[in-house]
Amino acid sequence: MLAIAALSLWPQGMISDHHHLDKVGHFAAYAALAFLPSLFASSLRQAATIMMAMCLIGVGLEGGQAFLPDRVPSLLDTAANLAGAVCGTGAGFIARPFLKQIVRDFSA
Repeated sequence: MLAIAALSLWPQGMISDHHHLDKVGHFAAYAALAFLPSLFASSLRQAATIMMAMCLIGVGLEGGQAFLPDRVPSLLDTAANLAGAVCGTGAGFIARPFLKQIVRDFSA
């Protein structure tokens, strides 16, 4: 989480904006950030809470760039953050039963 916050607010962007490749980075970072806690969500409500928290973090960090010199917030970056958070949460929640089965098999 701290790494994503640092990269989001760093004075110069760390990932090139060439061909919008930074959008892939935004998507992947937020998908990974949302995936792990979603694996441990015990209900759909908890998964939705995780998703909303990740979305708020993504919007907040992108909006925070408006207050920094040399940084400009981007709606496309925000969209990539939100898409990554939604996909990561969904993938983590869907993967929960498989993880439980793997843990059962491993501990048996």
